[in-house]
Amino acid sequence: MLSSNIVTAIYIAASVLFILSLGGLSNQEKAKRAVWFGIVGMALAVFGTVFGPQVSGFIWIIRVGLSLDELS
Repeated sequence: MLSSNIVTAIYIAASVLFILSLGGLSNQEKAKRAVWFGIVGMALAVFGTVFGPQVSGFIWIIRVGLSLDELS
């Protein structure tokens, strides 16, 4: 479990990366980097949500994710 201060810092970093990704998509040369900013931002946001202090058991989240992966 992560403390709420760390989760807040993760959310701020994810927000900055999302903003950078949206700004970079307007230019074709910067679009590849912008997509990666968005991917990393989303990964940080999911990580902060799953391992945040409000989540008591995250094993079911992993199980649901794996079962949905098997359906596709």
